[in-house]
Amino acid sequence: MNTHLETEAHRLYDKGAMIIGVNRKVSVGDWGGKDFSVQTNRPKWEEVKQSLRHPKVTGIAIVLGPISGDLYCRDWDEVGAYEQWASEHPDLAAVLPTARTKRGYHNYFTSDKVLPTNTYNDGELRGAGSYVG
Repeated sequence: MNTHLETEAHRLYDKGAMIIGVNRKVSVGDWGGKDFSVQTNRPKWEEVKQSLRHPKVTGIAIVLGPISGDLYCRDWDEVGAYEQWASEHPDLAAVLPTARTKRGYHNYFTSDKVLPTNTYNDGELRGAGSYVG
């Protein structure tokens, strides 16, 4: 595994995020199966690190929801839609962690409610059990 990838995965894991390995945004391995069900049972770092050594892993993703400290993501697939939202909600746009993606933006936030994934015309709200990388 790439040393930088492992370092970043460990940093995020230590902050409470559940990390899985991906290959071109597709999960690698049985991350939702009974032996490695990261949606409901947080494995130890050594187990995560071992799973990231799968030969097909090229990146990492965060499993969203309660397993990652109630972390969620608003995935904006259109730059203009994000910019409109940011102009209408400048206080939130100024404080929410935001990452630029190929198509748009990701806003990360926590919620005291378990949120499902919802699809919108301009992207998705990535909810519990989904993942984002």
